[in-house]
Amino acid sequence: MEEISGAMMTMTKLTIDTVLGWGPCAPSYDGREKLLSITGGREEITLVEACDLDIPCADVLWLLLRAEVLDARTARLLAADFAEHVSHLWVAPPGCTWQPSDTLDVVRSFANNEATSEELADAQQAARAAARAARATASATAGAEDEWQLIRLREVLSQ
Repeated sequence: MEEISGAMMTMTKLTIDTVLGWGPCAPSYDGREKLLSITGGREEITLVEACDLDIPCADVLWLLLRAEVLDARTARLLAADFAEHVSHLWVAPPGCTWQPSDTLDVVRSFANNEATSEELADAQQAARAAARAARATASATAGAEDEWQLIRLREVLSQ
């Protein structure tokens, strides 16, 4: 992962009113008093302090991965980092030569004004085609695996 130089935040602090305005859905965040208890009684916290709140990670990500908080470039580069972090899980289906890095390279280049919108669209289209091929392979494989498991179960039950 590359360093995200020039990361831009559209805000540097969060207020209770701002968060309430975004409409948090969990009952534990409903209302000013509940949010104040989470922030230690502070009406305003920095973005870094928000990362350390004693709430689930998914809720912190919901709070901070927003257009109101991060500029589009920073959000795009972070999304590429997140995808790269799990890219080792990708197993190409037969006949597919696409790899996650193919698209991630273009996404990062686009974020740094080094790739065109057309190149980004082409990379996204290739990623979608690979995902469709992987889904089809997984579906076919799952059916075969179900059949094998049933055969094996029958063998064990017949002993």
